[in-house]
Amino acid sequence: MKLVDTQPLEMYLDTADRLQAEVKIRQPEWFGVLIELDAIWRTELFGEATHLAPVPASIVVQSFYFWLAAVRVALSGHATAVYPLLRTGLEAACYAYKLVKDPTLTSVWLARDRNAESRKKCRQAFTSAVSEVAKLPEIDPLLGTAIREMYDACIDFGGHPNPRALFDHLNMSDNTGSDAVMMSIVGLNGPTSVNTVRALAAAAEHGFFAIIICANATGDHPRADTLQQRLDAVIVRVQALTKPYLNETRKTP
Repeated sequence: MKLVDTQPLEMYLDTADRLQAEVKIRQPEWFGVLIELDAIWRTELFGEATHLAPVPASIVVQSFYFWLAAVRVALSGHATAVYPLLRTGLEAACYAYKLVKDPTLTSVWLARDRNAESRKKCRQAFTSAVSEVAKLPEIDPLLGTAIREMYDACIDFGGHPNPRALFDHLNMSDNTGSDAVMMSIVGLNGPTSVNTVRALAAAAEHGFFAIIICANATGDHPRADTLQQRLDAVIVRVQALTKPYLNETRKTP
């Protein structure tokens, strides 16, 4: 096996910037969905006074920032790099939810790095945060299942170094003029690539779920009906955009 280096950092960054501009032009519907989700975050979650304590409130903002970073990466076409950000952002939303529902966990979270025992206690309290939130009675069962599936998909497609994170981006060719087989791993995908569309869809779906979890954490929303209507409109748009790709995005390697 011989590893051949790829483009240097400056070229990678230039290519990513160019692809981001192209994706915004060639995938305007997806970009519009992401713009609307950003507006929902800002007007429905950050535009109102809440009863959140400082720690869960800060983690809600952190969840939003992870989402912004994931959108930035998805627009660049670097599909596999999107999923670790989405996974962590979803975990942050669920951490915030748990801290709101059980304020005693705040001291556990704050003491995490004090010593080995504190770290162990924090892990025990939060390792299953996504699964626990998905199963809470106030979360609709269908929504809870979708949240868990989204989290698992993030791990499958790049949140961990699993097969799909590699094989969906691997090209092989024996047209080398020798007995060797050439393999190339795609880092940056084009604006119409299935992998780019999948990453944009994942960013949209994650934003949808994270907003719902964070909105539930903040308690009674003053415009709950408006928030629900805006989210319903987003999911209708996402379903329409993903329908043509369902067979391809569900393929197995």
